Amino acid sequence: MSTSKIWQGNSTFILAAAGSAVGLGNIWKFPYMVGSNGGSAFVLIYLICIFAIGLPVMVSEIIIGKYGRKSPVNSLKKISQEYELNINWKYLGVLGALAGILILSYYSVFAGMAFSYIFNLFPSGLENPSNYSSKYFLDFTSSPGKLIFWHSLFLITTCLIVGLGVIKGIGKSVNFLMPFLFIFIILISLYSSYVGDLKSTLRFLFNPDFSAITPDVVISAMGQAFFSLSIGMGAIMAYGAYMPEKQLIGKTVLTIILLDTFVALAAGIAIFPIVFSNASLEVTAGPGLLFETLPVAFYSLPYGNLFSIIFFLLISIAALSSSISLLEPFTAWMEEKKKYTRRIIVVYFRILNLVFRACQHFFF
Repeated sequence: MSTSKIWQGNSTFILAAAGSAVGLGNIWKFPYMVGSNGGSAFVLIYLICIFAIGLPVMVSEIIIGKYGRKSPVNSLKKISQEYELNINWKYLGVLGALAGILILSYYSVFAGMAFSYIFNLFPSGLENPSNYSSKYFLDFTSSPGKLIFWHSLFLITTCLIVGLGVIKGIGKSVNFLMPFLFIFIILISLYSSYVGDLKSTLRFLFNPDFSAITPDVVISAMGQAFFSLSIGMGAIMAYGAYMPEKQLIGKTVLTIILLDTFVALAAGIAIFPIVFSNASLEVTAGPGLLFETLPVAFYSLPYGNLFSIIFFLLISIAALSSSISLLEPFTAWMEEKKKYTRRIIVVYFRILNLVFRACQHFFF
């Protein structure tokens, strides 16, 4: 690999890998999983899985990427050849690249919805904001045109960043986006703690009920740990190829995991105080909590519209930083085949995805 693709400075890799890890899995899914799996008992098992399983797996992926200095497919191929291993190990990289594309195909739909909600400001003086929110959500999800537009806008942004390259695209974008993400999550957490029920939230998140720990909770926590850290899909391995040579892997991974865990817990502190202070909201709610009921709760609070914008900006940034990493392993692999440039690859991907999504909406 050309040294022009290796990030300069330790912070870019940390922010890129943290951006890959911090996504909808942290901001939306983690609070939802906590609410559905016994509260702090789930948090405890999740943290154990993060450090006992997630940390060594992330270290392994970075080592492979850093050693190979290629896409996950070709890094695994290189290691297999040099150490006389079964060459079929490269197909693990193929599966990771394809998994990233498949995940992105549905991930971008929710991300597009979150992007659109930045501009969904409730009119003042509503007599029944719940009905307004429910109608808006129903109209949005039943409109193929709106879904395709916002989904396309989000994917175009993702493709544009990846198409610009490792340094000018991914590197510059994470250095710009991630500081805003951390600022926004702290702002929302402080605001929710002030206007909501912080005491119930802290008890819910940090007072474990060990009787709630079941095999299902353990499996859910383990799955959330893998999803939250973006491991097992080639993204971290791909970023490992761009890691500076002298950067310490162990210290870097620990920093990434701490940042990821901080955002996940901060997301709980951002969402649950509002939920617990509003009798009509449920901690076990799914997408409806994010898109249908939380906007109503924000509407009823001081400066609610402002903090609703900040909240959905936060979700959009987290989703964008993760979607970039989902597309990168496949793009890097195709680029190494030297049949197409990086920009042509992402254009083809965007066109194919748009055709598939349009057919899905209009014919199924």
